[in-house]
Amino acid sequence: EQTSLTLTCTALGVPEVTGFQWSIDSVMMESEEITSNLGTLSHTPDYSRSDHNIEVKSILEIQDVKYFNLGTYKCTTTQLWNGITETVSETFDVSVDFEAKTSSATGETDILQDVGSQVRLTCAAFGNPTPSDIVWKWDHDGSTISGGNEYSVQHFVVNEYKKQSVLQFLLLPLYHGKSPVCTSSNQLSSSPAELPFPLRMLPDSVTILQEGKEEEGKPFTLTG
Repeated sequence: EQTSLTLTCTALGVPEVTGFQWSIDSVMMESEEITSNLGTLSHTPDYSRSDHNIEVKSILEIQDVKYFNLGTYKCTTTQLWNGITETVSETFDVSVDFEAKTSSATGETDILQDVGSQVRLTCAAFGNPTPSDIVWKWDHDGSTISGGNEYSVQHFVVNEYKKQSVLQFLLLPLYHGKSPVCTSSNQLSSSPAELPFPLRMLPDSVTILQEGKEEEGKPFTLTG
């Protein structure tokens, strides 16, 4: 990460190439300059001629490479020959080394649930080199959550860069008082990446056992 990347696609022939199209993991780039989660990309045609061939180059530059820039880049050229459009493609495999990161697979981390409900938390860890297996811990004392009568833990390998883990509460108790934290790391991590999942529970009911008028300044008790 934090380096620059230049990919050069060269087409040589007569008649000359009339167009270039870049894609990343089969997703087409629709404009010459794209600023998005893929980074800043620029496409620059460069023409040079010889006695028998016309050389055309398309240069793709990515400044400040991030982990999401890894993937397979494809350059596709277009050439008109005897009234027929022909295309030729070249691929570039780009690998980016980065420390392990964690995220919620559902996009939610602040969980508000009813007492007695089942809660399913899914954490994703990604990195290059491959991240370690995800470990769930309790936030209050750092102890490991390995499964039990109240909850279960399952682990999955998504691909060479990504793993997922599911922590499921079988029956969420009242006033649990602690929340799980998803952790993972790889060889580049100075410390494990952590993602907390705060659990907030709604009581199933509140009952007022005593009714009546109270005078201002005097204490009274509500029992729920």
